[in-house]
Amino acid sequence: MGERGGLRVPAPILFAVAAGEVFIAIAAGIASGRGWDFLLNHFAVTNAIIGGSLAVAGWPIAWQRPRNPIGWLLLAGGVCYAGSAAAFSVLAWGSHAGDTRAFWRLIATWANLSWPWAIACCVPMILLLFPTGRFLSRRWRWTIPVTVLNAILFAATDVFPSDNLAADLGVRAYLVWPLFEIFTWLGPVITLAGDLVYGAAAVSLILRYLRGDERIRRQMMKITDNGVLQKAWTDGVGLSSMRRRTAALGGSIAAGPAESGGEVRVTLPLTVP
Repeated sequence: MGERGGLRVPAPILFAVAAGEVFIAIAAGIASGRGWDFLLNHFAVTNAIIGGSLAVAGWPIAWQRPRNPIGWLLLAGGVCYAGSAAAFSVLAWGSHAGDTRAFWRLIATWANLSWPWAIACCVPMILLLFPTGRFLSRRWRWTIPVTVLNAILFAATDVFPSDNLAADLGVRAYLVWPLFEIFTWLGPVITLAGDLVYGAAAVSLILRYLRGDERIRRQMMKITDNGVLQKAWTDGVGLSSMRRRTAALGGSIAAGPAESGGEVRVTLPLTVP
């Protein structure tokens, strides 16, 4: 197995973990008998959907471009999101209020701890690196420590307080520290750090599009869930010319019959080779 093959081995493993977590979330949620509204209000449904979607998006990128961190960040985010959904659903099914058994307390801790890392670390880093897997320049590396610090603080607000996700089921997770609630100043700090990180990600995307070449701009176009880029017909650009341009970018093009509206579909790689 070559170097590239070795690097991409964890991709299907992480995808399988995320898929397994989604399956557990669904099965345990149904078996718990808690009802759709309860699971939806406690984010088990949305976390499972988001986690599965991130994993589905990350697997092909990590497999085809293992040196591009975007695929791995998507997979990590999927595992974290789906893991929280699975943990909460399992708690709803197998634990009881006031349960102090170590196994259930560990599950409760994972339910509280996992999902914040996806939204506060993985997602903004994906946006900062999209689509090349690299920062716009070295000057943008300051976002790494700020993002990590924001993720740590954001996760702390979901782990240490007594009022947490697992607490609604009456299970006391590990790491709960009631005195943490006196640090009220952390709220504005986390909000400011989060706004800074996501604001930087938005600016990065805009600058990358403005400064990017044709390939970069095409990769930043709207992508449907089946990996097909959709764009309105460009006046004055013949189909043969479009085929040549698409082939130069490693993609393909297909044109529908005129009676169906002459729809043109262009398929391009999701990442830069």
